[in-house]
Amino acid sequence: MTNSERATTVVPQQALFLMNSPMAIDVARAIMMSPEIVKDSNSRHKVYYIYLTVFQRAPTAEETDRALKFIGYESEQDGEVQSEAKAMIEKSAKKADERAKRQGKERENGSAAVENQGKLVERKPLTPWESYTHALLMSNEASYVN
Repeated sequence: MTNSERATTVVPQQALFLMNSPMAIDVARAIMMSPEIVKDSNSRHKVYYIYLTVFQRAPTAEETDRALKFIGYESEQDGEVQSEAKAMIEKSAKKADERAKRQGKERENGSAAVENQGKLVERKPLTPWESYTHALLMSNEASYVN
């Protein structure tokens, strides 16, 4: 299907809503769980498969290098970048656990708001790979892939 005209957004809040929506994050996680990416330990191959999925094309050499730099590979401070990312993930996981405990106590004593009972989806911090995939999904190029 061809698209002769590009749709424009009316307000920036539309892009922010999509960027922060659980659906967009779930799509990024689903891409990272695809068999081609999970089974391949080579970082360059992972970037290649992500680009094939998101943009339907192979990445350029420069795009691959930028991706690996974003992830934290191929940098002089690789260990430092990885430890900072790990610390951020641990901090976010700790906050999520505390929030879950607090909500559990509120439910037990009856002070919690009425909620719809639905499927519980665990919301944990994105890994560097998932963050990169999410960033690509939010790019202008991904919006207009035919």
